Amino acid sequence: MTQKAAVFEKTYQDYLSQLEKLDLSERASRLGIKMLGDELLIPFFGSVYRVSSGGVISPKEQQAGFADKGRP
Repeated sequence: MTQKAAVFEKTYQDYLSQLEKLDLSERASRLGIKMLGDELLIPFFGSVYRVSSGGVISPKEQQAGFADKGRP
């Protein structure tokens, strides 16, 4: 893994650890979005991403690329 990729992965893992500390159902209610199990269903440019402390999953059922999962 290149140093740049390692930094991105470390940042992503930090985001996931922050998600573990949140009440996602409360956030879904506040944001007016739906949940599926323990995942937030987040609409993003015409697609729906599943977000949880386990990761960010694209509409194609793949882990989202860093460009998508690392956006603020």
